[in-house]
Amino acid sequence: MRILVADDEPEMVMVLEALLKREHYSVDAVYNGQDALDYGLVGNYACIVLDIMMPKLDAGSRSCKPFGPNRPPLRCFS
Repeated sequence: MRILVADDEPEMVMVLEALLKREHYSVDAVYNGQDALDYGLVGNYACIVLDIMMPKLDAGSRSCKPFGPNRPPLRCFS
C-alpha cells in the first residue's frame, strides 16, 4: 500500500515515514502543498497524510478540489 506524506517540517516527515515503513507501507514524502497536489494527482495512493498549513498551497479546500470525488482518503493534521 502506497501513502503520500506531506509536511513542511522535515522532522515530522521523518517520524511519519519511519512509523509507516515499520508497518510495511511504501511512503513518498513531499515538503510543500504544491508538490503534494502534483504527486497526489499522478500517484496511486491509498491515503494522503497532509499538514494543514504548508508553503505554496495549504491543505484546505483549494488543494483538495482537483482530486474530485475519486480522491484517496485525506488525513490532515496541524
